[in-house]
This record gives sequence, C-alpha cells and structure tokens, in this order.
Amino acid sequence: MKTNAGLIPRLALYALFGSSVLAACGDDDGGGSTPSATGGSAGSGGRAQGGTPSAGKTSTGGTTPTGGTSATGGQSSEPEGGAPAQGGSSEGGAAGGGEAPTSGAGGEFEGGAGGAAGGQGGAAPGGAGGTADAGAGGEGGAPELAGDYLIYVGCADTNGTIQVYSLAGGTNVLTPGPTATAGSPLSAGDIHDDRLYVTHKSEGLITTFGVNAATGALDERDAIDVPFDPEDGAGGAGGTSGVNPSTQSIMVDSAGERLYVANGAADNVYTFDIANDGDVGDLLDDASNGAGPHHAYVTQLDNFLIVPYTDSDELAVYVIEEDGDLILADAPIELDAGTGPRRVVVHPNGDWLYSVNETEGSISYFAFDDADGTIVHDETIAIPPPAGYTGDLNSAAIQISENGNFLYVASPLDGSTPGSIAIFSIAQSGSNAGRLTALASPTISGGGNQTRDIAVSGDGQVLVAANTGSDSIAIFSVNVQGSLGFVSTRAVCDQPYFVKITEK
Repeated sequence: MKTNAGLIPRLALYALFGSSVLAACGDDDGGGSTPSATGGSAGSGGRAQGGTPSAGKTSTGGTTPTGGTSATGGQSSEPEGGAPAQGGSSEGGAAGGGEAPTSGAGGEFEGGAGGAAGGQGGAAPGGAGGTADAGAGGEGGAPELAGDYLIYVGCADTNGTIQVYSLAGGTNVLTPGPTATAGSPLSAGDIHDDRLYVTHKSEGLITTFGVNAATGALDERDAIDVPFDPEDGAGGAGGTSGVNPSTQSIMVDSAGERLYVANGAADNVYTFDIANDGDVGDLLDDASNGAGPHHAYVTQLDNFLIVPYTDSDELAVYVIEEDGDLILADAPIELDAGTGPRRVVVHPNGDWLYSVNETEGSISYFAFDDADGTIVHDETIAIPPPAGYTGDLNSAAIQISENGNFLYVASPLDGSTPGSIAIFSIAQSGSNAGRLTALASPTISGGGNQTRDIAVSGDGQVLVAANTGSDSIAIFSVNVQGSLGFVSTRAVCDQPYFVKITEK
C-alpha cells in the first residue's frame, strides 16, 4: 500500500470535521458516488474514456487517470484511500484497471479507468466514524500496450490516419492501440527512436510525430514543406511552386541526423537535417539524375544514398558529404527499358544490392562497393507469379531478413486478385554468393488485394503486409527456413500505404 506524506495531517482534519468531497469526473464521466458516513465507506472513482480522434489532430486516447494516485497504462496502482475515523485503520481502494481499446479502423480508444478511491474507515475505539473522501475520477489515459511488437499503419485516406497495434509473440494476439491523424493522405513513413516521420501523398509535407514506446501514442510535433522546386525555397520554408503531389518515400539514417525524401513529381531527392530534438530541420541539398524517383535509400554506414529512377529505368548512387551534399558516385546504371526499378535494399553485409522492378515484375542483383559506391549488375530474375495468374506483374516493396538469409517481395498485381509475397533464399558464400533462389513454394497470397508494403520484425519472426485494395493488414509468422505462415488479417483505415513494426 502506498503511503503519503500528507496522510497524518489529513487524518486529524477528517476526524475533527468529518468532511466529504465529491468525486470529479473524467471526459466521459462515470460519476463518483457520494460517500456515506458509516465508518468512512468510500465512493468509487469516475471512469474516464478517451475521445474519438478528430481529423487532422492527434488522438492519444485521453490522458492519464487521476483517481487518487493515478493508474497509468491500465496497470494496477493503489489510489489514496479516504480518511478513516481517528484511531481507526484504513485501507486504500483498489486501482482501476485499464480498459481494453476498441477495435476497428480509426476506432475510438478508451483510457484506463480512474481508481476507486476512498478507504473504508475502521472501527475507532471510543471515536465517531469518520467521513471518507470520494475518490476522484480521472481523465482517460492510453494504457501501456501489452505484447512484444508495435505495428504502425499509415493510410492514404482523407485524414491521413495512422493506427497503432500491439502484437503478442507466441499467441499472435493483435490489439488495437491509439490512432492519430496527419491531416491529408499519407504515402510513406519511417521510425527512428521516439520519432515517426511521414510524407503526404497529395501535399509536399513531412509531418513529425513523437512516439510513446510504451503506449504507442503519437503526438504531432511539426510539419514542414517539401519544395517542388528547390530553387524556390529551402529548409522549412519550402518552395513557391505549389503543392507536391508525389512524395514517394522517406528514410532516416542510422544516426538519426539526416532524413531523405524522394519526390516523384519533381524528379528530385532531398536531404534534410534533423535537429537535436528530433524534428526536421533545414533542407541541405537536392539531386536529380533521372525521372520519377520512387525511393531514397541510405546505406548502413550513412555514406551513400541509392535512388531508383522508376520512369527512366536508372539506378543512381550518391556520396553523402559531411555537410549533407549529394554527389554522384558514378554515372547512373541504365537498366532495360520498361524495367521500372521502384525500391532497393542493401544486404546487411553491405556488399549486395537488390532492386525490385515494378513494371517488369523482377529483381535485379548488383555487387555493391560500400567504399566508393560503385555498383555492378550481376543478374535479373523474374518474380514467380501466383499459380494460374496471368495479369500484370506489378511489384512494389522489398525487404531482407535481419540475418540476411531471406528476401521478400510484395506485389500488388492487377488488383483483380489478392496481392502476393514472393520469398527467396540468398546464397551466403561460394560462386553464387548474393544470388537469389526462390523457395519451393515461392509465392503466397499477401492476405488481401494490392499488397503494397511489407515490414519484417528485427528478430525475423514476424512479417506484416499492408493491403491497399482491401483496407487491411495481414500478419505472418516466419519460420527458420524463411517461409511464411499466415496468422490473421485485420481491417484497418482506408488504403494502408505503409506499415512499420518495432520490438518493444
């Protein structure tokens, strides 16, 4: 039982005056009951509930309950009991448990209930029964999410909804958490430490959210312009050429000091500074050496930026200078016409580079020199389509497992059938080192239509797919051979464009 430095003086006051205090209510109050004067029986604290998220604003499901001593994150906590009669014993009321969040896309989120406050007055020898305080009902709070992983889903709906879920390892129980909105449709996102950075599909904007790692709650901190034409403006001021309809990707370097954005409409990639507080700072540089960049990928050592120019079928590698300037490492690599490189990823060993090619439905493998940034094409292989499928072989996302043994590719296909996830093993040594081999059952359903994005957990045990056409995510377990086991799907906000998973 918690003690309080002010308890003894209050006991004396309560014995003298027998006062009672009405309970305060939360946002959606449950109304604390009026205490009786029969030995100090306590009133219960009001139950608080978080409000529904509003468009363009961040919702954290309310604030921490304050029923006596606050019960945060749904954890049990002993609120301060009501005062007993002088000479009697007192025991504090039990803390309120956190309410489970409601499910559903963009759903409301309930906060933890306020603690039932007020202790029961004991029998006081020779004294009159005291009047107990009623415990105050607190405002709703985002309880700490149970589970081993946090999943962030960003959507291209009107409000730019971001939903947070927790996933329990082993049981694979998926629990909805807080929801936030960024104000307009989203296109991409990246997480570093306690910051989530998102780009907007229909505006030249980067919005920064603070992340509570325990509850998953998001707090909007800042939004800065991405200039359509860098000559028109710099830094947070942005440009004067109007909105930018096609910010395609965003990535933070491993040090959390720079942020890189691909602008498919203006054919530019940008380097932004990240301030000490984690917010986006000045625009440091821009580069353009092709058409329609869909990705700006920074390598593990933060020394090179790799950009696939989808519309001109090129790959460019830039040296990242100390001041953030982008300098071509070599002439861009030209791929066959119609290849459409869309996303790239470098193997954890830093020597192998892979590009997923959107229009061709293929993967290109390159030897990569992480000392000077040169790349040499080795081979391009087709992505196996689902059995019986004869439509377009559109592909969108690529990921490598943390141990470097497996590569995964998401393909939206033509939207008339569920999207797919193709699985490859990566040769680790020998004459075929770095080359890909499709697994025996290489392509599975992505769990919904238009599988646009995938994310693999850091421990390599979970893969999450975002299915834009069916407004859902799908959860898969990953076994030691790299194959995927379907776990579940869940309806989310409209048009999920990106998904991220972090370990708690």
